[in-house]
Amino acid sequence: MARKTAKPKSSPVKSLKVGDLIRIVALPGGLARRGGCIHRDTVRAYKALMARRRPVRIVEWDHGHPWFSFQLRGKSGRIEFHWMVVMDGDDNWVAVKRRPRPSR
Repeated sequence: MARKTAKPKSSPVKSLKVGDLIRIVALPGGLARRGGCIHRDTVRAYKALMARRRPVRIVEWDHGHPWFSFQLRGKSGRIEFHWMVVMDGDDNWVAVKRRPRPSR
């Protein structure tokens, strides 16, 4: 009897396209599992994104990974510009479905 082999699942990260919206829901755990550590400023930025509860837009694909950008107000009151990457294996985000616009 032939055994069916499961097809390897494609990473949800690979399905993201430029313009897609995602919401950050947790700190990235994949980095810690890969033996790295997260800088305190990066943790602060992720916590601000989680508290904001607004989606961020994928703005670029570079080196095989999607990147998103956002702005935060720093401790000094100045605007900070940030770029972050969504890595394979990260489960700290969810895709956001766009609502249909109401017709007028």
